[in-house]
Amino acid sequence: MDMLLQILALAGLLFLSAFFSGSETAFLSLDAGERSKFAAERSLISKAAVFWTAHPWRFLATVVLGNMAVNTLASSVAAGMLWEAFGKEGILLATLCMTWLILLFGETVPKSLGVRRAEAIFRKAALPLMFFSWLVLPFRELLRSLMSLVTPGARNEGITEEELRTAVGIGHKEGVLEDFERELIQNILRVDRMAVREVMTPRIEIFSLDAELPIKEAGRIMAQKGFSRVPIWKGDEDHIVGYVHIKDVLKAKVEGCGGKLKDIARKVDFVPESKRVGELLREFRRGRKHIAVVVDEYGDLAGIVTLEDLLEGVVGW
Repeated sequence: MDMLLQILALAGLLFLSAFFSGSETAFLSLDAGERSKFAAERSLISKAAVFWTAHPWRFLATVVLGNMAVNTLASSVAAGMLWEAFGKEGILLATLCMTWLILLFGETVPKSLGVRRAEAIFRKAALPLMFFSWLVLPFRELLRSLMSLVTPGARNEGITEEELRTAVGIGHKEGVLEDFERELIQNILRVDRMAVREVMTPRIEIFSLDAELPIKEAGRIMAQKGFSRVPIWKGDEDHIVGYVHIKDVLKAKVEGCGGKLKDIARKVDFVPESKRVGELLREFRRGRKHIAVVVDEYGDLAGIVTLEDLLEGVVGW
């Protein structure tokens, strides 16, 4: 092959290596706002971008296989060039040169740009990657089959929690994510491992009212304290029998009801302190509930948990 053609081929392959590396980093650096922007647009490029965000495994497999192929070809071209010029020593020289060139122009520079200009780079890469996806289709399906043998039953079309944690760590290290953004994502990821005891209001801090308290007096106290929902007890403060909502108290006062809190009390659920925050959040959502009594392993009062407590536990505020 003519030397000029070999140099041009090598330059083209290094460009493709940079293209794949930059595309991968840009994809992992996209935030929710940038992803939603693609979904709101109607162009062919935006449709391709939406397709890739919906199929992360296919995207990552395409860029990894593409990068591996062009780097291998680039090394072969360089080895051929330097073999002709220097003989056997050219192989060692080609290895050293290509390692440096790929590291600099195929990895470091494009990945740095991918972090800083994620949306712009991913927008330009989305459509061409559809073509490369078609080219590597047989190899990608072979890779999928091999992964299925190694990890039977594993889902290929999704990023695992560990992969997402790694991406978050990289994003924070590269300055894409602020400290509070990283903490928020990490809290969301661990919501199904976080126990209710970690976010509840403990027993000694609970504000509650006697179920025998007159509604009129309770309304005044709740207004002063600023609580919309208050647990009520019977006999002693460790025996929670329900809760009252401020709107029920106000309604009873307007209607001239002279009863007691127990007359307008709502039922309250009891949950173990070991229950997971994610599970309780789902139960609250299904049952349209906002408060529950937390009990320990012996059934004794441990605390109170509200929807606000759960959400604050997730966001870390």
